[in-house]
Amino acid sequence: MGTVVQLDTAPSLKKYWRQKIADLIKESGIDWEILTASGSLNRTVVTNDKIYWIRKHVDPKVIITATIKGEDKAAFARPSHVLIDDRKSNIKAWTQAGGIGVLHRTADDTINQLKSYLLPIYSKNLKTVCPMFP
Repeated sequence: MGTVVQLDTAPSLKKYWRQKIADLIKESGIDWEILTASGSLNRTVVTNDKIYWIRKHVDPKVIITATIKGEDKAAFARPSHVLIDDRKSNIKAWTQAGGIGVLHRTADDTINQLKSYLLPIYSKNLKTVCPMFP
């Protein structure tokens, strides 16, 4: 299973919760990466800025892939891959391509949705290494 995460600066995704979501994924031991849309205008600058921000605030070693449009992330969807995104259109494209979509509204909701997807698959690992799991 791979987890693809987009961690935007949505209002409820402040530093503490952004790190909690990233920690949940990292501590699970599963492969993960970040997909981010950079648009077509000033693409190089936007992409470099996003990579810098992610390396500084999320994880200095995570794989980062930039697409032009958010809906283009669906090219990476697989049946066991999870996308966290705050845009319904991106989640819709992702799920139509066969992936699992988590529409980010609040950090608590996102964490609970991730737990529901990850716990059945990684229950032994998550219960031992991730204190957020019961």
